[in-house]
Amino acid sequence: MLSASALSFAVPSLRTSAAYAGSPSSVRFVSRTYTPFDPNEKAAYGMGAAEKFSYDPEHAYAYVATERGYISVIDYSAPVASVTSLGVSLGKGLTARDLRLCGESLYVVVGTIGKRTEPGALLACSRVTRAA
Repeated sequence: MLSASALSFAVPSLRTSAAYAGSPSSVRFVSRTYTPFDPNEKAAYGMGAAEKFSYDPEHAYAYVATERGYISVIDYSAPVASVTSLGVSLGKGLTARDLRLCGESLYVVVGTIGKRTEPGALLACSRVTRAA
C-alpha cells in the first residue's frame, strides 16, 4: 500500500521552475471503491474496470465506464464509505468510448467493442440527483 509520503509532490508555477507556495504538497489516501465489470460479476479491481470517468461535484457522484459497456454510478457523499449506487449496461457488444457530465446531462459516446474506427452513437442521459 502506498503511504502519503510516497505521493508527495510540488507543482511548479508557469513562470518559474520553483514550487508555488500554494501548491499541493501531498496526497492522502482516503478510500478505494471496487466497481463491477458488468452486471453479472461481483465488484472487481483491475484493468478494464474503470476505463472512463466523470465526476459530479454538486451531487458527489462519479460515473465510471468499464471496457465491457457497463456504467456504474458511485456515491462519494461520504468518501471513506463510497458505494456503487447503481449501474447500467449499454448492451451486448457495446462499450463507452467516452463519457462527460455537462450541465444536467451525462453524455456517453457508445461504440462496438473492438471496433474503435467505426462510427459510434451519442447517448444523452439525465444526471443522477439526490432526493430532497
